[in-house]
Formats: sequence, structure tokens, C-alpha cells
Amino acid sequence: MSKFNPNLVEVELASGFIGFIISLWLYGATVSQSIFYFRSFPGDNRATKYLVSFLFFADTLHVYLLSHMFWNFLVYGRSVGFIILLRLPWQLTTSFIVGWVVTTVVQCFFALRVWKVSNKNWIAVSVIGISSMAQLSAGMIFSAHLIKVGDPFSAFDHVGNLCGRTELVCSMVCDLVISVSLVYYFSVFRIGLERSNHLLRNLIILSLNMGGLLCLVTVITLILFEVEAGTFISLGPHFILSKLYVNSLLATLNSRKHLRALANRTIEISLPTIPDSIDVP
Repeated sequence: MSKFNPNLVEVELASGFIGFIISLWLYGATVSQSIFYFRSFPGDNRATKYLVSFLFFADTLHVYLLSHMFWNFLVYGRSVGFIILLRLPWQLTTSFIVGWVVTTVVQCFFALRVWKVSNKNWIAVSVIGISSMAQLSAGMIFSAHLIKVGDPFSAFDHVGNLCGRTELVCSMVCDLVISVSLVYYFSVFRIGLERSNHLLRNLIILSLNMGGLLCLVTVITLILFEVEAGTFISLGPHFILSKLYVNSLLATLNSRKHLRALANRTIEISLPTIPDSIDVP
């Protein structure tokens, strides 16, 4: 068990608070993109609309949990002192669960996208699905472990370290396979027509940007987790990750409007959402 170190606790809180501030900004992007989606695509099927609604409310819940936790730490905690830090806040554990569920839902969405653009390449989709389920399982076990120990200084024992490391590595593998698969198959579709190539270049850039950003933040989280073992310093980038996942899905859906304008209604490209969704003309 680690000893209580006020200086280390301040660093951990600072890292988490910086991530919280950035996540608030990203939540604003979630709100804007959600409004844009419902205004721009009223004809999408119910499954896609339910998916967007679920992610919006999950992201809202995530922000509420973090806001409530930091209120307790930074406002209420000023009157009660460091004693408030001797127990793991329930808001933190719950926010972990929400974040991992959001991550899995978004990864499954992109697995469906890879399935469609790859003409049902079951190998790539299987790797994505297995790694996504593995990160969810590791995350849930880690959350159960946190609830069981209840002590922040005992959270990162052998079980905690193993589950945390597994969750991050599996999530990174999943995002990498998704990004590489989409870039590869969009590149294969290039047939020499300038207009279609321009559309596919936009899809490739979008896939690279989203996949690269998600992998980068996950790698940063993993590095902090390994370098500062036994601490919560990796909370900062971890808080940001779920927001990036939600915004990557919304950006994918909303990009259809821009692609339609580029296509000038002469080229038909299917940009998958959920089965029976609208094809982009």
C-alpha cells in the first residue's frame, strides 16, 4: 500500500483537473455536433438517432460525474481537508464505467463501418471486436476492483495494474486496426476519376485524423500509467478519451453533408452508419 503523500495528491488532482477542463471544451463540441446531426439528417433511421442520443446523454452523464467529483475535491474538500482523499470517490469509478461503455459502443460502430467498406472482411472485424470486448472486460474488472478496495492507495496492486494496462493496450490496438483498415480500403477504392478520388482523399484524411488522435491520446495515457505506476496521474488524458470517441463518431456522421456537396450529386458513395441507413448520393 502506498503512503499518503500530499504533494503527489496535488499533482494527481492537477492532472485530472486539466483533463476535466479540456473535456468540458470537447463536451461543447459534442453538443454542437449533436444539434447539427439532428438538424441535418432528420431522415436517418431510428437506430442511428438512438445511437447519437445515447452517446449524447452518456457524455452528459460523464461530465456531470466529473463536475460533481471536482466540486467535492476543490470546494467541499477545502473545509474537511485531506480526509476526503482517503476514499475513492464513487463519481470517479462510475465515470470510468461510462467512459468504457462509450468507447466500446463507438468502436463497434466503426467495426460495422469496416465490415461494410471491406466487403465483409471478417478477419479485420474479428480483431476489432475481440480487442474492443477485451478492453471493456478489463475496464469493468478494474472498476469492480476499485469498488472492492475503496482505497486509492491500494487501487494499483497487481490486479489493478494488469487490468488498467490491458484496457489501454487493447483499446489502442482496436483503434489502430480500425484506422489502418479504413485508410487501406478507401485507398483501394480510388479508380482514377478525379472527383471520386477527391472524395476518397477526404475520407482517408478523416480516418487518419480521428484514428491518429485517438491512438496518440491512448499512448500518452499508457505512458503516464507506466511511468507513474501506482498513481492517478494518467487521469487527465483518460478523461479526454471518451469525449474524443463521441466526437469522432459524430464527425463521421456529420461529414456526409460535406461529402454530398463535394460529390455534387453525381457520384454515389455509401458511408455506413447503421444497417438500412441512408446512402450518400
